[in-house]
Amino acid sequence: FVNWLDEYNPTTGEWKSLQDAPHARDHFHAAVVGDRLYAAGGRRTHANDWFSDTVPEVNVYDFTQNEWLVVEDTPDDLPI
Repeated sequence: FVNWLDEYNPTTGEWKSLQDAPHARDHFHAAVVGDRLYAAGGRRTHANDWFSDTVPEVNVYDFTQNEWLVVEDTPDDLPI
C-alpha cells in the first residue's frame, strides 16, 4: 500500500509526480468526475492480517488545485 499519485500524459509520454494522498491504501475504488479523483475504501494489507486495517476515509484529489481533500465521515446514504 502506498500514498503516492502520478499523472501520465499519453500525448507526451511523460509522467508527473503529484501530491501524496493523506491515506495510504490498496484494493480501493477510484473514479474521476470532472477535475477530481475520488479514492474510497480499501485497506492497508498486511501479510497475515488482510482485512483488519480498512480505510474509512474518502480522499478527493483536485487536479486543478493540486491538492487532496479528506472526507472523514462517509455518508450512510451513498448510492451503490
